[in-house]
Amino acid sequence: MQHSLQTLRQALAQNKAIKAIAGIANFDQDLVLKLAQASEQAQIPAIDVACDAALIRAAKSVYSGTVFASAITMADFETALEAGADALELGNFDALY
Repeated sequence: MQHSLQTLRQALAQNKAIKAIAGIANFDQDLVLKLAQASEQAQIPAIDVACDAALIRAAKSVYSGTVFASAITMADFETALEAGADALELGNFDALY
């Protein structure tokens, strides 16, 4: 986790940060893995996946950057942390607001 957060911090400091978003309601593991693999190849410092333990573990198995887990309830975050999420995001889409 330290390496992935350090990479994100460096990208932010250089104004070169980008976060690829799989989608808060996207629970399709194949699509999330494709996004994670493409992000790894493109050296994108962060990705954002739905708050689901299996998705988080799958993403982290192929991606070395910072993995955000997004949800709209705080209760989902404990599972995300246990699954290895590096950062949590409460909501991430316009319809929530």
